Formats: sequence, C-alpha cells, structure tokens
Amino acid sequence: MVCTQVLERRWWACLWLLTGTQALLPGLIVRRGGHRALSLVVPGAVDQIAEPAVRQFSPAVPAEAVGEIQEQAARAMFQQLAAADLAVPTSVASSGRATASFYASPAIQGDRPPAVVCLHGFDSSCLEWRRLVPLLEEAAVADIFALDVHGWGFVGHSPDSGTEFSAVAKREHLKAFVDQVVGTDRPVVLMGASLGGALAIEFAAAYPDTVAKTVLIDPQGFVDGAGPAASLPRFLARLGVRVLGSPQLRSMANQMAYSDKETFATEDAMKIGRLHVLCEGWEDANLEYMCSGGFQPSLKVPEVKCQTLVLWGRDDEILDPALYAERFLEEVPNSRLQFVDNCGHVPHLEQPKVTASHIVDFLR
Repeated sequence: MVCTQVLERRWWACLWLLTGTQALLPGLIVRRGGHRALSLVVPGAVDQIAEPAVRQFSPAVPAEAVGEIQEQAARAMFQQLAAADLAVPTSVASSGRATASFYASPAIQGDRPPAVVCLHGFDSSCLEWRRLVPLLEEAAVADIFALDVHGWGFVGHSPDSGTEFSAVAKREHLKAFVDQVVGTDRPVVLMGASLGGALAIEFAAAYPDTVAKTVLIDPQGFVDGAGPAASLPRFLARLGVRVLGSPQLRSMANQMAYSDKETFATEDAMKIGRLHVLCEGWEDANLEYMCSGGFQPSLKVPEVKCQTLVLWGRDDEILDPALYAERFLEEVPNSRLQFVDNCGHVPHLEQPKVTASHIVDFLR
C-alpha cells in the first residue's frame, strides 16, 4: 500500500511500505442461517463470455501463519474470501483465464445499489480494507468489493503460467472483474489507496464510461514508475524483492505508515500485511511487475472526469500532502479534498470511522 518509487528511494534505503496489510456480486454472497452461500446473477456486461465460476476461496497459506493473526477483523475477512475465474485478454494470461480473489459484502436487497471496488496499495491484499469495509457495510449505501489486485493478494501463481503482471495487465484484469463480477449496469465507484489510487486513476482515464466516481486515499498520482528495480540487473531486482518480503522490512514500513505508531504499528499488523507473501509465486509476480516499469498515472490525472473524493492523512510520511494533495484539486476538475487529522498514510486503517464518514457522505 505504498508509493513504490518514493519508498524505493528509502529502501533500495527502505523499499516498501506495508501498514498492516495490506461485487457483492450482483447477488453473489448472501447470508443464510448465519453462513455464506454463493449464488451468481450474471451482469451481462460482457458479450459472449460465460458467467465466471464463483466460489468460496481458501488461500494456500500455511495454517500456522493464519493462526498467528490476532485481529478479529482480519481473521473474519480472510475466512470469507471468494474467488472468480475470469475471461481475460491473452495479454494478461495466455490461457485467456485468470482468477480474482476478493471479499464481497452481503448484497443490499432491493433496487440495484452502486458498487464500490476497493483497490489496495503496493504488494498488499484485500485485508488492507478490514477496518473500513464493516463500517461501509453498516451504512448500506453500496455493495462493497475488496479486490486482491492482480499479482498480489492471495491468488497463487506458478512460474510457467503464462500470466503477465504489468500495470497494464493489472488494469485489464480489473476491467474483467468489473465487467463480469461487479456488473456495469449500476454505478461503479473505484476506491484506491496509495498505489491502488494509481490503478484507479489509470482505469478511470481508460474507461470513463465505466466509472461513476473515484475515492483516492493518499494516492500515488504524481509519482510514476516502480523505482530503480526496472533498470537493475534481474538478479539484483530479485534480491530486492526477497528483502521486500522479510519481516524486518515490513516492520520498518509499518512504522512509516502510521501517525500513532505505538497503537497501530504492531507485530500483528506486520503479520497481517505479510500473509500474502507466503502464497506460491509471490516473488515472481512482484518481480515481473517491478521490472515492467509500473504505473504512469501523472499524465492521466487530468483525464479523470468523474466526481472524485481525495482523502489524505495529514501526517503522511510516505506521500507528503504538502507536495501532492492540492494538485488533485488543480488537475481533477470535479474533485474535493479532505484531510484526516492524527493520521498517517493509511486513513482506512488508522482512522476508519472518520474515513468511512467522508466516503458515505460522498456516495449519498
């Protein structure tokens, strides 16, 4: 959940930030007798594509690692993950198929509500949204989908799968998810944090008719690329990725993410944020993304024409609000900016109630 180029300046000084990280399908997951049951209503947004096979999903993560997680919100979200097998362009996967893992809130009954698709930051997972999503569910203003961005999260990948993990591949995978799972027959709101904001910006610029609104949380909007990894010899880049997955680096990044470090930058937060690293293919998928050059959102920011809410932790140590926040008001014509006090880079984790209040007001 980080601006990769900024942090790599500190890592390759302190490469990476992770903060303790980190549709319903139109009728996908409903609660029956206290349990979740899967049922799919096909949105019909993609012609000549069979409905995606949606299933409950148990990530291939060591049970002992999951058992060490203490935060109940993280455990609950992890236990309720779903997966969908998507039809994707062959530029994303040579087989034309790719899996999406995600959390989806219980569907709101009645008329088709808007859908909010939550996009986590760099090398994170949908668990990044564990504190915010329950508050949005209580407000009942939209169906909520917290997606594992392609190449991160809990979908394992074999090295010979023929799958791409570039910024473009991540964007096109998101398009398939929105078309085939979320449905475009209702307003779609993209909510991206940090690098997830870069993905939201590039998607909204590429598919303006698909996105009704965007919510950008401490977004990487004016920093392009994936840092030095793209120009390093591959063996050095791989070494960097391995360091990226280490508990030591994650702990340092955890400290950088919060304003109230004593309360939030805990060992449990580090373990939650590192959980997806244990999935098969994590190293290769990360390496492919970083060597591909990363996102290039800065030229796309002015192309975001939809209503946009920008939320920024006033004490952000990763993306300085004094440098970047006001620029969104200047370059996005239909935007508003709201600072979150006593908060670092991750308002959705450090100040979830305040963050949810701003988002709910924006959605209504």
